Amino acid sequence: MNVQNINTTHQPPAGTAPTVPPSLDTSDNSSTVDSNQLQEEIGISEDVINTLQERASQLTAERKRRGKTVPEGLARSRAISEYQQLANHVGLHSASMPGINCLDISKTSPERIVTGGNDKTAVVFDLSTSQVISILKGHNKKVTQVVYHPSEELVFTGSPDTTLRVWGVEQGQCASIIRAHKGPVTGLSIHATGDYLLSCSSDGQWAFSDLRHGRVLVRISAVDKSGSIQDF
Repeated sequence: MNVQNINTTHQPPAGTAPTVPPSLDTSDNSSTVDSNQLQEEIGISEDVINTLQERASQLTAERKRRGKTVPEGLARSRAISEYQQLANHVGLHSASMPGINCLDISKTSPERIVTGGNDKTAVVFDLSTSQVISILKGHNKKVTQVVYHPSEELVFTGSPDTTLRVWGVEQGQCASIIRAHKGPVTGLSIHATGDYLLSCSSDGQWAFSDLRHGRVLVRISAVDKSGSIQDF
């Protein structure tokens, strides 16, 4: 992919300051300050367990219903074979550190995508207007993991700098930094509740974190130390 300097950006109205999305609680200021200190686990409460179990029951029922019919709008192999490139967008990341490592699409606004690059930034881009919505700067190394929240304008990123970061898309700022790992972050997924992140690292551990408050709930040493995860 050809990469050039960014030449179109979305700027907030003059006189307005970036604000944290209301769905996030950053009252714990330590979650927004750069540090190499690993966060302590606060544990999984009964309320969290009940929330997870309730959502799991809902998903099980939905999957049983879906399993009886072919999903509506499922693309056939012939249709896929006839897919053609519709557009080629350049200039999303720095030409001095070229390369896009990861990409995700907003489920609520499919015209919006987020990309992570070797230039240490993530970029939210609107395909319909060919405009950059936000440039998310803060990582100290390349961005290798990006996830777009399924129902909110939030983006989550992971990097070999060992941190997870929570971003407000419209605000274009980091709402919290989650320090769940000692090694590079190699996988990132959001729970179906929309409130928790699962991450894994080359340090041989996976972590379950509260994305609303930027806190690590639990950290587990993995039996399989491959450093990869599947969506959950």
